[in-house]
Amino acid sequence: METIHSYIKYMCCNRCIDTVRNLLKKVGYKTLSVTLGEAVIAKHLSQDDLSAIRVAFNQYGFDIADKEEDKLVVKIHSHLCKCLNMAVAKERKHPRLPAYLPELMHCNYNYLSKIFSDVTGVTIEKYYTRLKTEKAKELIVQRELCLADIALHLGYRVRSKHSEPCLEKKQGYPRMNINCNPFRKKYREKSCCAIF
Repeated sequence: METIHSYIKYMCCNRCIDTVRNLLKKVGYKTLSVTLGEAVIAKHLSQDDLSAIRVAFNQYGFDIADKEEDKLVVKIHSHLCKCLNMAVAKERKHPRLPAYLPELMHCNYNYLSKIFSDVTGVTIEKYYTRLKTEKAKELIVQRELCLADIALHLGYRVRSKHSEPCLEKKQGYPRMNINCNPFRKKYREKSCCAIF
């Protein structure tokens, strides 16, 4: 059976995986697997097939990565998301990115960093900090952990270190020393994919 690996931009969570799987099924394609940033489809895709899939994906904020650079960025993003989720679940420690990514992707970190920065306009480290901030928002809304525990789960030693990226008012982050209930209400209404 012929299969094709399709790389998908802007996937960040399990809901994205379910959405992509359902979209592909809805437009008539059997998926062998769907993971963050990638779907394995059980047939060759023509240009018309790709156009139909792209239209379906665009309605939900996804897109197909066509260029090699975009595919590399999708892979980096999915590794960062998986790493963050494992670290928050305490399955592993937060890695040093210059050692972690080359090990997984078998590429030089400087090369990965340059491609990522050229395509996204932000460094891998800053992007990972944004992912951690979004995860903090998610954990605040879930109300299962106090702010100090959230900071520890995200790899910060003290709560004040975690507060620094959250103080930028223009991005709507809460201050860590105030009541987060209004933020929780506001954040529940937003999509999980808000930073992409």
